[in-house]
Amino acid sequence: MRITHATLIFLVLRVLVQGGTTTSDNVTSFTTETIQTTDGVFDFTGTATYNSTVTTNYTSPYRSLEDYPLFNAQWAILEYGALASSLPGIVTNSLSVYVAFNIKPYGSTEMYMCVLGITDMLLCICRLTKAVYDLSLIPHNIEYCNTLAFLASVFATYSNFIVVMWSCERFIAVYFPMNLIQWCTMFRVKISFFILCFISFALNIPYMFAFETDKFDCVYTDFHKNIWFYVESIYWIYFPVVFLILINSSLVYKTLQMSRKRIQLAKDSDTAKRRAKEQAGLTRMLIVISAMFVILHIPALLVMVFFTLNPNLSDILEKRGMEAFAKFVFLLALCSHISEYQNSLNFFLYAFSGSKFRTTMLNMFCRCRNKHGDIPPSAMVATISSKPANY
Repeated sequence: MRITHATLIFLVLRVLVQGGTTTSDNVTSFTTETIQTTDGVFDFTGTATYNSTVTTNYTSPYRSLEDYPLFNAQWAILEYGALASSLPGIVTNSLSVYVAFNIKPYGSTEMYMCVLGITDMLLCICRLTKAVYDLSLIPHNIEYCNTLAFLASVFATYSNFIVVMWSCERFIAVYFPMNLIQWCTMFRVKISFFILCFISFALNIPYMFAFETDKFDCVYTDFHKNIWFYVESIYWIYFPVVFLILINSSLVYKTLQMSRKRIQLAKDSDTAKRRAKEQAGLTRMLIVISAMFVILHIPALLVMVFFTLNPNLSDILEKRGMEAFAKFVFLLALCSHISEYQNSLNFFLYAFSGSKFRTTMLNMFCRCRNKHGDIPPSAMVATISSKPANY
């Protein structure tokens, strides 16, 4: 389930661990011959001698992996990582929406913040719901598995597409500034949001039929494990990461080019200078957001590439041994989990790189404290408010 792609790793690893058990077999033979017994993963070969009983005790190496701290650490990441990323995400995204909605004037940038914040908050709620449900050991049913997976996948896809669309608007603002107001009206932005939402729902319809259930788990169907897992990676991670790298590289280049010509703004009117400064600030904020998106998704992208090239994890165990395998699965779980924090960090990115967002947030905070009498009426709010309301 792409509530996190680590879920698939979780299921694969659980099969590996549960595949091994400590077993004793008693074999009686009346001739000297080779005997063989298996636990379904590894074969054991021994010798039984004429008129004697041979007792074979063996332990699958998969069970021995639990003796390695890093192997147990990756279990902790897969079982509790969603709690660590989702709980803060619900809070930070709520704050992002609240602050962005109160920014004046309210434009397309603020709308992107609000829609992205709501989407990420819903995604965090889905992840948190699954994490709590799994930890509670409540028996699962197929309707729960498919519905929750579908909604989480829709929100994850929609969130990524919003960042891509936001980058497209900044590209137009930087390269075609004279057409920005005409091309990127509020109405067209709203229509684009609805179109992307519809596309996100359509792309994730296979998640409505992605799971079977055992007693306590959502288990992927063979179609999802063997086919859809690789198909969805194209629109979920490969396309957004590659697109954002290309378009933001061009934005960085153009922004540096414009900064060299900043001296020419001295000859322009105050309105033109203020407008240019505002657009440059918006572009820098979007570049920061996109850069963080790429940085956090690169590890997940590498995991996807690895699974494409190495679909059978047991081969690594057999070739490199248990210690190397324990380190490997730990890194695999960590890399696949890191991308989830993208949906929780935007509030901090807005506050760090957007002066308009930061100024509004500080004004709201100071007004709130002033209402409760925590600070006397001071020039602090006036000082903050007197700063240019530009990003």
